[in-house]
Amino acid sequence: MSEANFEVTGSLDSKTLNIECHGPIESYEDFKDFKVAFFEIAKSDPISHMSNPTFTTLNIMFIESYPISDNIFGFLLKLKIRDKIEVNFMTDDNRVLNSSVHIHLDEKLNMKLFYATK
Repeated sequence: MSEANFEVTGSLDSKTLNIECHGPIESYEDFKDFKVAFFEIAKSDPISHMSNPTFTTLNIMFIESYPISDNIFGFLLKLKIRDKIEVNFMTDDNRVLNSSVHIHLDEKLNMKLFYATK
């Protein structure tokens, strides 16, 4: 893993995966590191997940994470469309939400804006 400028934490509760990402995920290397952390929390891996998913709902929160790599959006769309995972995407940055509205990702990923308390 490379030196990441972000931290991924979360939990798997029954069939609901809750993920929090603090910091920007900008590069492909960042995305690969994110995906490793994601599947560690999910107690799975990308191959096993396809045949035996450990979760059916994903609540994912991005905090101070602008910009977010396009790879993240592609990954989340794959979970939603191919794997039939219910994705709930939350961000504290209006720029993330605004850039997603033009291509209707806000609807596909059930995107919401929240205000983090510091």
